[in-house]
Amino acid sequence: MKKNLIILPSNFSLMDTRGIDKQKTIALESYNEEERSLIKLSEADLFGATLPEISLKGTSIKSVRLRYTRHCKYITLIRYLTGKIVFQVGEIQRIDILLLFDSLVTLQDLLEKEEDFKRKYGSDLESLALILKSFKLHPRTKILDVKKLGEQIEQKIPNFVLPKRNLSTVWKHVQRMYYYSASTDSGTEIKRIPPKGYIGKGYTDKGTARKPELDGSPSWQEVAQFNAYDPEQSL
Repeated sequence: MKKNLIILPSNFSLMDTRGIDKQKTIALESYNEEERSLIKLSEADLFGATLPEISLKGTSIKSVRLRYTRHCKYITLIRYLTGKIVFQVGEIQRIDILLLFDSLVTLQDLLEKEEDFKRKYGSDLESLALILKSFKLHPRTKILDVKKLGEQIEQKIPNFVLPKRNLSTVWKHVQRMYYYSASTDSGTEIKRIPPKGYIGKGYTDKGTARKPELDGSPSWQEVAQFNAYDPEQSL
């Protein structure tokens, strides 16, 4: 909230100023009290709200599929996400939390392969994994829960978190590192499965395996009878 700064002498008294009376002083104090209460109320509304659902093109989706581009640098992504949780908790989206968990899994695999990377980030990533292990993301997760998560992150790994002054700059690169789409169950719905194709067994079936409703070809007995008897042929 924007505030005006007025420099006053140490012996300044509001009642000594021309044009200011006691009634206006009371009104000014009441306004300040109301302003402070509105700030507290807005913070309570913010932290008490649940994380918004993930939406794609204006449609809310329950399950997402994350994909990363060739520009993705996982360590930059995860440092940005921790910085956003610490310094911009009011802007946190549900997709940010999912990215944080998923990126951490990828980096843990990288720690086992590269010693230099483990030496540089191993301790911080291990601490972050322990913090996230106690955090549960569910449909009723509130922004207050994320705020508490940010407090733990800032306390345990302050040097790993991306500084607040760099968030807006790094976001320009981070937004090109990933994308997501609605996740669908693998396979095909039963009602969309076409009828099972039928192929006759041949002469070994003796005509018993034929299904006229699926296979329009005549049975071998009908073909044999037609070829054996020609009505126009004189006897």
